[in-house]
Amino acid sequence: MQSTILKISKFISPAITPKINLASCLVVAFFLSWLFIGLAIYKDYGISWDETIERTTGIVNLNYIGEQFRLNWILNSETLAKYRGHQLIEYRDRIFGPFFAIVSVALERVFHIGSGWNEQLIYQFRHLLTFLVSFLGGIAIYQLAKRRFGNWRIGLLAVLFFILSPRFFAESFYNPKDLIFLSFFAIALNFNISLLTKHGYASAIAAAIASAIAIDVRITGIILPVMTVLVLFIQLLKGELNLTKALQILGVYILFIALIIFLFWPWLWPNPVKHFLEALVGFSRWVRSDSQLLFMGQWIRSINLPWQYIPVWIALTTPPLYLILFIIGALLSCYQLIKNGFRLWANQDQLQDLIFVSIVILPIGAVIALNSVLYDGWRHLYFIYPAFLMLALKAAMMIWNITRNYFIPRIIVLVILFCCLSWNTLWIINAHPLQNVYFNIFAGKNWKTKFDVDYWGLGNQLALEYILNHDNRSKITVFAGSDIDLSIAFVILSPAQRERLIRVNTIDTANYVITNYRSNLTDYSKDKNKFNLVYENIISDEVITSVFQRNSDVELLKSSTN
Repeated sequence: MQSTILKISKFISPAITPKINLASCLVVAFFLSWLFIGLAIYKDYGISWDETIERTTGIVNLNYIGEQFRLNWILNSETLAKYRGHQLIEYRDRIFGPFFAIVSVALERVFHIGSGWNEQLIYQFRHLLTFLVSFLGGIAIYQLAKRRFGNWRIGLLAVLFFILSPRFFAESFYNPKDLIFLSFFAIALNFNISLLTKHGYASAIAAAIASAIAIDVRITGIILPVMTVLVLFIQLLKGELNLTKALQILGVYILFIALIIFLFWPWLWPNPVKHFLEALVGFSRWVRSDSQLLFMGQWIRSINLPWQYIPVWIALTTPPLYLILFIIGALLSCYQLIKNGFRLWANQDQLQDLIFVSIVILPIGAVIALNSVLYDGWRHLYFIYPAFLMLALKAAMMIWNITRNYFIPRIIVLVILFCCLSWNTLWIINAHPLQNVYFNIFAGKNWKTKFDVDYWGLGNQLALEYILNHDNRSKITVFAGSDIDLSIAFVILSPAQRERLIRVNTIDTANYVITNYRSNLTDYSKDKNKFNLVYENIISDEVITSVFQRNSDVELLKSSTN
């Protein structure tokens, strides 16, 4: 165990601090603590709707790779062979970047996780991988803040803000799309800012590789190279970069981006330009379904969202302290931009702030202007969160500097910070493992009548485990009383548990009804002759998931235990 800790420390330390001193020890201890917490709890989380889709995407792409290169370890895999009916050229999700999907499935098969059939072990392994990628994203957030504010302590505060964001804490274990993209985007953002501040060839190669991987996770990542090229051009005009070096850097940057994007996206291989443009156009208006969404107590359609959909979701699911600080930091950056006029930035700090503001504001503006199709809150824009936090920290540093010579105000600032972070910590602990349902104080009460709360059905696992632990029958029928897919929830259960459960499509044949109230607020216990409430998962005085048992089964179970 001690040797393992030393190996991990040696891996983390060079990435986050180059010097061996007290500061570096504290930084490494901080990240190791986060890592060990993740390793201890990653098996606690249920399964989200997208996880099975993402695994299928990875398998379809991996099978294609095996066929193209005649790789026997892929062609001879019984697990992968079950999906050979899906052809990549016709696969519905072919336009989505498959990098993490491919890597996760490849690792699953290389390490023979679950022997190819135990899906509980397979998805728990995928949760571990998701957390590890999020962990790497956290290191990138540290580097972004340390560079911008020139202080390792602020770097750690940035990561602490990220960890103590309840929704992000939970989704860093099971969200194989949005949190994976956030993490790779943060890594790419870090390398691109390094390129723009150093203008080195090594930085250009690193930024290109990281940006290409981010694009191969989600094509939205293309905004980073576009922004980087634009800033390089402006730096050339401002005289901060000479023409020869600018052309050389751009040549290296664009070459490596194109190469890596092509290399890790098999669907592009037959026709790179055509397929990439098809993916770009398709993603901008992707419609998986025309879903009914509950938003501020009103039913709306996913293909026709009101302009305030994203701003409201951000405002109600972000810790209030971060939100207030972000608004101050963004306004301060905009003021500096106006003050600088056509110069745009006066120093590298202001350049970084301008990039952060652009990354937050432009995607939100684009979603509103294009009337983009979104589902389930603002998760499609999670990638803006690292930049969001940088602007929040800018405001925090401004307030800290203002109170430098005033003892009482500085103590008040520290007390507020400590109380807010402590409250977030306690909320995360008390809500475990359903931190994904977090709403802040601005959301008020009775969440489920205003919003889709547990829209991915993570609480279904806890409901099913309650039933299995309190009902000793060999076969139990369950019915989904809201818009949830219990067959997906079954996947995260052990094989023995799954054997006892039967999902039925009619309530008349169900022993139990499980609901998270999505698209259906029915209280099944109102008809006392049929069902009785036996379980509720309550977080912050809000009912997240309920289980109703058929009344006729109660006497049956009593007689069987006597």
